Amino acid sequence: VTGGYIGLASGIHRLNAAIRQMASEEGATMADLDEALDWNSSYLLSDGLHPGPAGNQVIAATFYDAMH
Repeated sequence: VTGGYIGLASGIHRLNAAIRQMASEEGATMADLDEALDWNSSYLLSDGLHPGPAGNQVIAATFYDAMH
């Protein structure tokens, strides 16, 4: 988590962990964008939260891989 969102990091990480656990318990396929993007600033816009063009490519590839 970067920029002005750094204060939300703990909550974001807890929420993502809960989502992973729920998907595992339900046997659901999951596209783990948190893991794929890893808060790499080269994937994010200058606001430090939203994906930029490179991040959108990672998101698309992650969903594609999860569905195939």
